[in-house]
Amino acid sequence: MKKIIYGLVVLVLCFVVNNTSAQVAQIGYGTQAPLTNGAIYSPICKFSGTGNPFSRSNVLYTSSELNTEGITAGAVISKLSFYKIGTGASTSPSSLKIYLRNSTTTAPLVVGTPWSDIVASHTLCYSNTSQTISSATGWVEFILDNPFTYTGQNLEIAFDSDFTGSGSSGSFDWQYTPGFSDYILGYVSSSAGTGLTGTVVNYKQRANIKISYTPGSPCTVPPVSGNVTSSKLSATLTDHRADINRPTKTRQHTDRHFRHDNRHFCIFIFPNAQKK
Repeated sequence: MKKIIYGLVVLVLCFVVNNTSAQVAQIGYGTQAPLTNGAIYSPICKFSGTGNPFSRSNVLYTSSELNTEGITAGAVISKLSFYKIGTGASTSPSSLKIYLRNSTTTAPLVVGTPWSDIVASHTLCYSNTSQTISSATGWVEFILDNPFTYTGQNLEIAFDSDFTGSGSSGSFDWQYTPGFSDYILGYVSSSAGTGLTGTVVNYKQRANIKISYTPGSPCTVPPVSGNVTSSKLSATLTDHRADINRPTKTRQHTDRHFRHDNRHFCIFIFPNAQKK
């Protein structure tokens, strides 16, 4: 009787529920309103209708905060939203840019950080020269022109706004959660500054944020394909079940991906098997 030696054939069937539609996570649930002139540094610092049209800021959200709310490595961020309490509104279009960065930076952020460093290290994801802010109370949404892929690190978000010649009907009152003054840098003035030098304590508050994102694929490490001698592995998906047929002949296999509705099925085949 011949001795039959089979090499290792590993078939991994991953039946992973993967909702590919956009999801929303919120960081910060406090109900505090700005204490000084109805303003904080970020996302847009506007404490009066006509004064100091230039504002810049950089805000840090930790990987722990993001992961707790379901945002993990591979997620693609498509929209940012901030809650405006008051009725302050822009009176004409202005300019706004938003930058994002995957980062290992930790709090406290360094006051005086040059704006040029922010631009060099972040990715421009939103640019609007016709930005308006309505008088409505509620979440103000910014849909990113270039969706941003999150890699699992901390996340920095920077804002650059210019209301020169446009003004507003009043202050922009962004709702925030206290206790995160070290997680934000800011600047507001009558001219565009070169650094984030703001030190007004009441302005150094991190606004509550909603992040709209699409989860990354759960199959992150594709296998290396190979040759199988006297082995055939096939899989059919019926009602989300896989039927595996017996080996019959030589074939070369690579990874196969099956997608059905919002469920992602991954079949990984590592074929280095021989029948002797």
